[in-house]
Amino acid sequence: MIDRLFFQLPADVCFEAAFEAHVRDVLRRLPAGARTRPFKVGPKLPITCHFYEPFFNSRHRAATVGQIQWEGTARMSASDMLSLAKAIFANPTAVPIRRADLAVDVPHVDVEWFYRNARVFNARRLAEHVNRHNRKGILTVEWGAGKSNRQFVCYDKIEERRQDGIILPDSPLILTRVECRLRKAEIPSSMSTLDRLIDTVEDFRPFPEHRFMLPPAPQSPDAAARLADLGLDEEIKLRGLLALRRQKGLQGVRSFIRKRGGKPERYDDLLSVAAATDRIIQADLNGLFRESVRGQLEGSPITTTQAGHYVRSEEPSEPLSDGSSHFDLLHHFLTAERPQRIPASNTIRNRKYRKPPVAAERYAS
Repeated sequence: MIDRLFFQLPADVCFEAAFEAHVRDVLRRLPAGARTRPFKVGPKLPITCHFYEPFFNSRHRAATVGQIQWEGTARMSASDMLSLAKAIFANPTAVPIRRADLAVDVPHVDVEWFYRNARVFNARRLAEHVNRHNRKGILTVEWGAGKSNRQFVCYDKIEERRQDGIILPDSPLILTRVECRLRKAEIPSSMSTLDRLIDTVEDFRPFPEHRFMLPPAPQSPDAAARLADLGLDEEIKLRGLLALRRQKGLQGVRSFIRKRGGKPERYDDLLSVAAATDRIIQADLNGLFRESVRGQLEGSPITTTQAGHYVRSEEPSEPLSDGSSHFDLLHHFLTAERPQRIPASNTIRNRKYRKPPVAAERYAS
């Protein structure tokens, strides 16, 4: 579905006469110094306006003079969006989209599962909001910086509805909203304006496998055999990876290995075995998005039952504890009892660049 839209106002933007008169009246009633801050227009128009200083002074030197955010876009059909655009802009096709939030609601899969198993390529930041809760206390995980042109976000949709006072009779107990937030250059030219977005959004894939990757579901007999054939060293590594994944998520595990001077690719095989010990879920997010955005634009949103057809669940082939207590005990011993045994991070990172000592130095040592 199309969750939210942000429109960038060019310097030559032209508003509808009634809308511009209403905005001017709202600006006059605002306190002094608040005209360049975001403000809501009113209950009839679910939008938030944010004008910059050039909007009130000289526009000829500015490229943009503000932006307008649409709220509640997920409940709008294609005709509703076009009607709202015509009520705001004199020429809606000339106003570019600055940001588009494309989302799906995944039933029966919690945020923690996405945190443990989802992997986002080239994401330099994994925001957990300390306890993985945002400012409203909703369980949230973000992949990518907030100002990056492409960001992925997961949060608890049931808790958000509860705080907003929305109770749906057919709502499942677990519902996760997964969003792909596109900004600026990441928005394709075929979706740069509202009319183009409505025409082509059904064919867009916001969750491609080369960016947002979920673990493939392995065959249960194969996964059980691989678990049974693990040696002692590999099982110890696997238990450590499971404990790290529980604490940091899959994206955090790879970042943890990379910061310690290791190569995450060497642990891909064990991480695939670790995925078999967790609940196995196959979710066709792009297919679910295509079906949900089609229903949204036609004015008939899909139900939870229809969304559940794109999510298949399978229990783990063989339960394996993550060994968190043993991992915590070992970590405490290494950090508190024998901290001098742990080399510095620079030592590990630069070890491969050091030259081997000559024979005289080896014998002297």
